[in-house]
Amino acid sequence: GIGTSGNITMNAAQAITLNADASTTGVTTLNADDGINVNGDFASTKNIILDGDANGVADGNDTVTFADGVILESTGGTVTLEKSNALGAITLKAQGGLTLNDDFTSNGLTTIDADTDVALGGGLFTVASGATLNTNNNTLVVNALDIDLQGNINAGSGDVTISIAQPGVGTQGKIQLGDNTSCPTCTMQVSGAELQRITASTLTFENS
Repeated sequence: GIGTSGNITMNAAQAITLNADASTTGVTTLNADDGINVNGDFASTKNIILDGDANGVADGNDTVTFADGVILESTGGTVTLEKSNALGAITLKAQGGLTLNDDFTSNGLTTIDADTDVALGGGLFTVASGATLNTNNNTLVVNALDIDLQGNINAGSGDVTISIAQPGVGTQGKIQLGDNTSCPTCTMQVSGAELQRITASTLTFENS
């Protein structure tokens, strides 16, 4: 495997390829002009930022590509991804929140945990405006403190399950759906507009 300590930044005018499991103990930033290929599990104790189109020019792959079955995890920070493609099943985990800034396409069971430590103050799952999380008719499972769907989730004929990463104490661990204001202090707030941005065969909200 690949192991590093401290913060690491890699910039490439072409592609970056990780062909083995990798682990880091600092903020990990990978910027490539022609794509990033992640062919093994990737873990960091701090933030992970991956951008396969750092120059913003359509020239080559320009995508973060994950091999089938890869697990990407920040055990003590956040995960931020630009345009990405998972060739099969994918697991994304973060302690403090997970953001998709561009389209994310998967081709198998897609598991996202944006709040692995189940703590208030972090754990937001964000799909940015103009971005779409597309599972190609596969199941999507999301666990988060809250969700911010400025973009879209499209599971097609697949099922989507969204769970709140908070035990049910008072209004903590509770979910408010739609545009009513009956529970302004509920931890997870999913507006009517956000609900309309989710396409699935079956959509389920639950406590984790």
